[in-house]
Order: sequence, then C-alpha cells, then structure tokens
Amino acid sequence: MFRFAPLILLGVGISFPWWISLSFFTFWMTFFLLDIKSTVGFNEFIKYETNVMVRLFSRRFTPKQSLALQILFEIVIIFSGSIFSLRLDVSSAGIIALVFGITHMTAWRSNKEFIAV
Repeated sequence: MFRFAPLILLGVGISFPWWISLSFFTFWMTFFLLDIKSTVGFNEFIKYETNVMVRLFSRRFTPKQSLALQILFEIVIIFSGSIFSLRLDVSSAGIIALVFGITHMTAWRSNKEFIAV
C-alpha cells in the first residue's frame, strides 16, 4: 500500500539531513494529534477504530491514559531501530515517523468522513 512506501527508503539506506527528519516528526505529531482528537471526541465510535492498540487501550484505561500509552507505543516503535543498534539514527526514525504520520492522516480523514455521515 501507498502508506508503507516510505519504508523503501530504509531498505536502500537513504539518509536525510536533520531538518528533513524533523519535518517528518512534525508531520507525524500533527496528524497523530488530529487523529486522536477526532477519535476521542467521538468516543462512541471507538468500536469502529481500525487501530487495534487504540481499542485495547481504550477498553482498559481512561482516555488520557490510553493517549499516553498510544504515544509511548509509537515512540518505542519509531526508535526501535536505534534501540537495537544502540545508536540514535534520526533519519531512519524520521522515515518511520513519516509512515506513522501517513497512517494517522488516512485515519483522520476516515474519521472525518465517518463523522460527517
């Protein structure tokens, strides 16, 4: 699928300057917040959420706790490559953040369309 296409950049070893990686993190955080806002704002629709982790967290924890756990979960995944190699690779983490940003963007758009109906 299109949303996973940036992961090809990891495979070919492309590295970006810090400011481009920062824009990937900004993109991820922006759409993460928009997605969470639209999901939490209409809590009765949580059963239709496609992200399994969000459904799991929302059943067991309060909305604020679920939000904190979700962002922690994503940060761990984004930096998981750095954790295993024991060096901070901001470029690789930025690419993974971009992928998460794209999935949050599509989820946010889907939420907007779902709520509008």
